[in-house]
Amino acid sequence: MCSSDLYIDLGFRQIDREVRWLSDCLAEVLEGLGEASLARWLPWRDGKEPGGDSHAGDVPARLGLAYAMAFQLLNTVEEHASESMRRLREGAEGPEAERGLWGDALASLRDAGASPADVLRVMAGVEVEPVFTAHPTEAKRSSVLEQHRELMRLLHASFGGMDASSTPAPSMRADVVALLERLWRTGEILLQKPTVADERRNVLNYLRDVLPGTVPALDRRLQAAWERAGFPSGALDDPGAFPRLRFGTWVGGDRDGHPGVTAEVTGETIERLRANALVVMHRQLTALAEKLPLAEWIQSPPAALAALIQRSHDALGEAAAAIVQMHPGEPWRQAAELLAARLPVDVQPGLLARVHDSPGRIASPRELDAELAILESSLVDAGAARLARHDVRPVRRVLDTFGFHLARLDVRQNSAFHDRALKQLLMASGTDASQWEEWTEPERLRLLEREIRSPRPFLHPVASAGPEADAVVSTFRVLAGHLQRHGPDGLGSLIVSMTRR
Repeated sequence: MCSSDLYIDLGFRQIDREVRWLSDCLAEVLEGLGEASLARWLPWRDGKEPGGDSHAGDVPARLGLAYAMAFQLLNTVEEHASESMRRLREGAEGPEAERGLWGDALASLRDAGASPADVLRVMAGVEVEPVFTAHPTEAKRSSVLEQHRELMRLLHASFGGMDASSTPAPSMRADVVALLERLWRTGEILLQKPTVADERRNVLNYLRDVLPGTVPALDRRLQAAWERAGFPSGALDDPGAFPRLRFGTWVGGDRDGHPGVTAEVTGETIERLRANALVVMHRQLTALAEKLPLAEWIQSPPAALAALIQRSHDALGEAAAAIVQMHPGEPWRQAAELLAARLPVDVQPGLLARVHDSPGRIASPRELDAELAILESSLVDAGAARLARHDVRPVRRVLDTFGFHLARLDVRQNSAFHDRALKQLLMASGTDASQWEEWTEPERLRLLEREIRSPRPFLHPVASAGPEADAVVSTFRVLAGHLQRHGPDGLGSLIVSMTRR
């Protein structure tokens, strides 16, 4: 049997073992809730056929819900098995064994004669931006998504590294049974059509709570694959050598046929993205502080670190003194906690973060990165270069990815909507545009070019030209306001869909 067939066979065995175990756990939940007849219909149970001796007329009322949950469990098991087989294959044959991943790509480039300098030059120019869209098939509540992530963690703990004859410990089974009961009582999906706020919460759940942890993990995989390919390890010491990762979203900005996405919703979405980006960085800096309780009597803090702490004192006053007093003799920890306190956000557990741009607070990602660069270099100067790379560098990479905006918000509207808006604006400005739809392309271009050069506005700021014009102009004003206050970082593309020429 070739290696690929071996891993396919092992993967299917793992799927069969785990899905049978989970199905029995779900049956235990249903039986405990007085739904024994429903439990008999569950698929993939050890030694039991779905339905047993039941007849078609005996189908329980909630069978659809039970099967939806059972197939969700199957999806989770398949993802777990796929990840397990990839890890197993990479451990046995090296990271280049998996097609399409860093190990395979770098080995192929090396074999093709590419030099490390060639690869670094190309990687430094790569930028990848996955974009989140709202989709009606993703109607799960964020609380349910959290439970599914916990289930994946429990599968790792229960079956990771075990042979096929082993069974999870009773305590693990108890945790899984409790989680499945929680899911059953919660319900998998929303019963009403998700609102824009629901969709936004869903996206924020991934952007804030899941993805920040993947960025350092991706970098570690690239570093391991780079060294495995025989390329010089020090070449990736420069953070700029890594490809850049960004995220985008349409949720709250895509108004093409969506009456719920107004200028107010777009403005609120930009603010929520900014607030949650600052929460991400607050978490990163707080966690960094926990990793840096380095005692000054073992290594002397450089002058640059003392200057960073002093700047924080000047910005925060008594609050800075309280932080320093909490961690006497630990200047690197003090510096990280002071940077967290200087972010323009108040973060309290269980409460919505409150953004404020008070004097002395860090105003931009660039300012924060400059301070983190000082913190990193101070560790290098103190002889702790490994900690600088392992602890501070990942925080800078997360900052580079998410900034103070989390994701770029794309704004989309239909071209026919824009046509009506422009016609209304032209009419309000005194231009005869009653036949706008019949104008030729050159006629439209001449008008638009002339108006772009004109300093006069089409419309008074408080006047109304029509519903489409008001919607478009108010949206542009929201975007212009963000540009003026925070710059372009949080704004993605302006998309005009269904353009014809």
